[in-house]
Amino acid sequence: MPHWLQLMLESLPTLLWAALIFTVPLTLLSFALGLIAGLVTALIRLFGPKPLVALVRFYVWIFRGTPLLVQLFLIFYGLPSVGILLDAFPAALIGFTLNIGAYTSEIIRAVIGSVPKGQWEASYSIGMTWSEAMRRTHTSTSGPRRGAAALQHLHLAGQGHLAGGRHHRARDVPGRAAHRRHHLRAADPLCRGGGALSRAELGAVGTAGAAGGAAQPLWRLPGGQFMIGLTNIEKRFGDNLVLKGVTVSIDEGSVTALVGPSGGGKSTLLRCINLLEIPTSGSLRIGEETLAFHPGGKVPAKDIQRIRLQTGMVFQNFQLFPHRTAIENVMEGLVTVLKWPEPRALDPELAQEVVDVLGQLAREGTTMVMATHDLRLASKIAEEVVFLDAGAIVEKGPASVVFDNPERERTKRFIASLRQEEAQKEGGDA
Repeated sequence: MPHWLQLMLESLPTLLWAALIFTVPLTLLSFALGLIAGLVTALIRLFGPKPLVALVRFYVWIFRGTPLLVQLFLIFYGLPSVGILLDAFPAALIGFTLNIGAYTSEIIRAVIGSVPKGQWEASYSIGMTWSEAMRRTHTSTSGPRRGAAALQHLHLAGQGHLAGGRHHRARDVPGRAAHRRHHLRAADPLCRGGGALSRAELGAVGTAGAAGGAAQPLWRLPGGQFMIGLTNIEKRFGDNLVLKGVTVSIDEGSVTALVGPSGGGKSTLLRCINLLEIPTSGSLRIGEETLAFHPGGKVPAKDIQRIRLQTGMVFQNFQLFPHRTAIENVMEGLVTVLKWPEPRALDPELAQEVVDVLGQLAREGTTMVMATHDLRLASKIAEEVVFLDAGAIVEKGPASVVFDNPERERTKRFIASLRQEEAQKEGGDA
């Protein structure tokens, strides 16, 4: 046997052991630290201030755009030139950590970005904090039938069921679902979603209707006070004044319809009620909670959450958590104020079903505000009507008065145009 081969065989165990005790800890530590660095980097890029965003973008660009060997060479041989001396292990650990962090940050950022804006708003609208919304939208509940939350979001987006990245008034989602549902109500004030309901828990949740017996109010204000109070609400987007001194009071357990032309401020007003949009000035009262707004002022997060915990919103898009069951979705938050942004036109059978459901909610003490162009639906559901145009209230009052005998000329023209449009649609359908 040649001398060099014998020397290699004798040295091999020592060399392999030395490599093992160096590379295994290096691999484990660099991956763990790299994942942490990637998470922090991704969160900064998505939610951080602009100077930090620019800094981490440069870091990701550098470490994804240069070879790993070059990075290790510069760290081990370049840092000593500025007085930083590192042994092989810490130099390699720093290099691998920074490299892994740059790549994993893009993966994490893509996962978080796969959830549409509306999913975040749906979470916030029922009082979730940022961390709760992150868990609800990105983690899957247990069970073999559930896939990763992010993958399901991406799948639904590809099928056209999510308006990812679009404005909250995006209208590219398919029309109404034709299936029927069992309507459930729970007596628990706020139940965060978890696993499937046990048989005992399901027994405590009665189905609405004859089998469920008479509905009992979940929550009542003392003395029968009004539930929602808006006083001189203004909302600006830059120089554009969208809401102009809106003042309105809405009674507890009532159904109020917001009507008016597109762009009149209906959806913005709904979003201001549960603070998805923060009013520029004015004051808002929900139940016994009151908030005042001032130009340039910042509303504390805890005050926003107190309002949102009493409110919910039925979005134009589905905005359900696709990785959770129907029960888990509806149990995320039971509210006392419900807002409906512009439900689409419904056929007579489904419209009557909606009327029945909303009537049941009202009897349970839920106060509802809806924005709609459907006069037929609004006249059956709403007790009060508020007509908005160009961000200001033109007329308000009982639905029978505003729809059948409006006082203002602008209201008369708008109601007439909607009736003509509905007549043309019915004629076309016939």
